[in-house]
Amino acid sequence: MGRKHRQEAVRGGRATKRRSITDKISSADVINFTEAHATHTAYARFTSGKYGWLEWPAAQDVDSSGLDDCASERVVEYYTYRTNEFSLGFSTGGQIVSAIAQHYKASTRCGGGDWSVIRQQGIQTSTSGNPVHSSEVKNAKGSHKSALARAGNAERDSVDVFEPVHLRTFFSKYECNP
Repeated sequence: MGRKHRQEAVRGGRATKRRSITDKISSADVINFTEAHATHTAYARFTSGKYGWLEWPAAQDVDSSGLDDCASERVVEYYTYRTNEFSLGFSTGGQIVSAIAQHYKASTRCGGGDWSVIRQQGIQTSTSGNPVHSSEVKNAKGSHKSALARAGNAERDSVDVFEPVHLRTFFSKYECNP
């Protein structure tokens, strides 16, 4: 890329100017900006698009970044709603969960750890972790997978690329011809 192309890229907003060698760079800021930008571009339709995560909690009159003890239940309700009662593909469900996880990570300080709710008598309930990483969401994903299998639309977990080689070895070893 020549000088003229770089200048056009900078003017068009596709590239930024190089920092000075004396500028301090915060790796946390770079990582947060990169994650936020990637979340915005890759999962925009699941977070801010039509029927997105931001629209759904607003219609339910709850905070989209709320970390109360019901946050994981709201994620499951949205997951069920957005996958049309588990009729859409499992990969779509995975994208929905990833989008919500990145939304929580970018808009709160919950991080990416496992979700836990701490309840003690006489003390306010506290939470820790990301509500997407809860047992409720894991169970919903399992139910989604089961519903797709019952409907005959199960997606394979993995493909054995060596299966034809294994079959040929078996047939040649036992001298049978399929």
